[in-house]
Amino acid sequence: MLKFCLFVADLSKNRFGEIPDEVTAFYFLEKLLLYHNTIRNVPDTIGMLQSLNYLDLRLVYRFESGGIVFSIMRELRCRYV
Repeated sequence: MLKFCLFVADLSKNRFGEIPDEVTAFYFLEKLLLYHNTIRNVPDTIGMLQSLNYLDLRLVYRFESGGIVFSIMRELRCRYV
C-alpha cells in the first residue's frame, strides 16, 4: 500500500472549479493553498485531512460560503479575503 507524506499542497492559480478529490489522499497534509481559483465550495471530504492547520482561500472567485468551511475555520488558521 502506498502512503503519501505531502505536507504542503500549493494548488494556487490553477483555475480549479472544485478541489480535486485526490487531495484527501494526503493524510498528513498540513497546509493547503487554494489562492486565486474559481472554487465554489469546500467539500465535506476536506475534513478527512486531520493534520490540516492552514487553508488559504484568498481570492477564490465564485465561492459559496457554508458547509464545512465555517466549522473548520474556527480550528484552522484560514485566510479568506
